[in-house]
Amino acid sequence: MTWLVVAVLVLATAVSARLDPRTLRTGVLAAAAIGAAAAIGIVYVLASVAESDVEAAPRIALALLAIGALGYLSILVLALFLLANGVVMLRREGRSAANLLSLALGCLMIGYLAAVASVFVVERFDTDLAESVFFTVAAAGLPLGYLSFVFVVYLAYSACYLTATKRFGKPVDAVVVLGAGLQGGRRVGPLLASRLARAAEVYERSRRAGHSTRIVCSGGRGSDEQLSEARAMADHLVAGGIDPDDVLLEDRSTDTEENLRYSAAALREHGISGDVAVVTSNYHAFRGAMLMRAAGIPGYAVGARTARYYLPSAAIREFVAILRDHPWLNGLVLAVTMIPFVGWIVFYF
Repeated sequence: MTWLVVAVLVLATAVSARLDPRTLRTGVLAAAAIGAAAAIGIVYVLASVAESDVEAAPRIALALLAIGALGYLSILVLALFLLANGVVMLRREGRSAANLLSLALGCLMIGYLAAVASVFVVERFDTDLAESVFFTVAAAGLPLGYLSFVFVVYLAYSACYLTATKRFGKPVDAVVVLGAGLQGGRRVGPLLASRLARAAEVYERSRRAGHSTRIVCSGGRGSDEQLSEARAMADHLVAGGIDPDDVLLEDRSTDTEENLRYSAAALREHGISGDVAVVTSNYHAFRGAMLMRAAGIPGYAVGARTARYYLPSAAIREFVAILRDHPWLNGLVLAVTMIPFVGWIVFYF
């Protein structure tokens, strides 16, 4: 019966992916299937060992303690990595709220790990206080656990999605390149150049497959820019050998949602209704795919390379944006998981 649950989750994952892989629901179902299979397997092994060896309990407890310690150490290493990355971001990209994300998350993780460790320290001096600290930490761990689970699912599934679209992405009738800020107000910078190079690859591959593919350069003109991002991108592509007749401009958008909405309108105006490849930076591609789906654009998103040091903060920022894009669902789950913490604080104090 327990394995039937795993089978149902695997089937649900396959159906969700078949209907449309551009949703985090598929990743959540896959993670639930893997987690359920792992939990059942661990319980089965432990039960088998306990049944065959009546003196196995101490060894099982020791093994579980070792697993917990390894998990604690792994989280600590990740937290230290985020702290180091945060320092690099501040040095290379300057101070801003977005550039502080990895540093802030690293500090939060260190703080929570310190609170967990404090339970064992306090227990030596005051058992009652240690119990209170334990319940506080455990209750706070529920909303943090939810966010951590969804974040890990987002990272894993977005990586799988990007790998799949890069290797198995079909030829398309249009390529939409999402804009980014211009250097000096008029020049294409490295990040945007990487997107345009990937767009040219998809365009050439689709052309060789017999499609009359067009490229839509999408991006408006910022207050500090001398021309629109779309115009600068189009000039860059034409200078690189792309036929100017195959380049369309969408120069009104100011964010990703507008990029896709206005680009969809431009495609309709030119009678293009087939599959579309949306090209953006790799950290932004999965959310771009989700917004494609919301805008009713068929196809997939493709990621372009980004500097490695930039990825942790960018991934955190994209995750926060995904939470913001689904406020009711995430707000409800967080509110429910916060009930034990709030109740414990009110009761204790």
